[in-house]
Amino acid sequence: DGSETLTINCVEAPPTPTPTPTPPASVEFSIEVDGGFNACSTSPGGTTKCEVALSVPFTVGVNLDSFAVPNDAYGAIQVRLEYSSGLTLNNRPNASEISDVWPDCVFDAENKNVTPNTYLVGCAVGIQQVSTYTGRVVEVDFTCTDVVTQKTVTMVHGDVLETFLAFQSGSAPAVDADGSETLTISCVDAPPPPTPTPTPLPFPWDVDDDGSVTTIDIFEVASHFGETRP
Repeated sequence: DGSETLTINCVEAPPTPTPTPTPPASVEFSIEVDGGFNACSTSPGGTTKCEVALSVPFTVGVNLDSFAVPNDAYGAIQVRLEYSSGLTLNNRPNASEISDVWPDCVFDAENKNVTPNTYLVGCAVGIQQVSTYTGRVVEVDFTCTDVVTQKTVTMVHGDVLETFLAFQSGSAPAVDADGSETLTISCVDAPPPPTPTPTPLPFPWDVDDDGSVTTIDIFEVASHFGETRP
């Protein structure tokens, strides 16, 4: 073969490929009222003004509407609600506000006394488990005042002691970018029952039932003049 030669080109090293950035985690929560006179919700297109009868219990439901997070799964949920003085918080046994609602809840905890008129509840999935669930995750019960007034219930978004979605990987929690969401609760008198629509009386002389009395009806009646009921 004779001599064999390699040509060595001394060049600059190619640039390090730019890693594809991971999109930030995002989450959408909403709250709504069950037990009022009207449907109300903080979800897009909903009305945030709710009407509830005086001294009547109602439920604020917290919904996890959507999320985009690492690996399309999460490990824990926490929810913080702030409510006006005058609304009565009806605490369910243990932390069943979340443990009986979010189907993937395993390790739950609640705190009613973080600050006055605040309810805080959270839960995590089981060890080495994740959740992909969306829908109703928390239900908190209240009773309206016994006088006509307006109150509010607010879901506060943020981390540490507020509302967020968390991951087992240690990544920063996902927080709803919409900021706090508020429902206005109007405690009102129950509306009077609707007046029933009267049933129209029959039209006795409209023999052929065409909606009017004509000579045809008169002749038909006259043709039976003097007859008795069989």
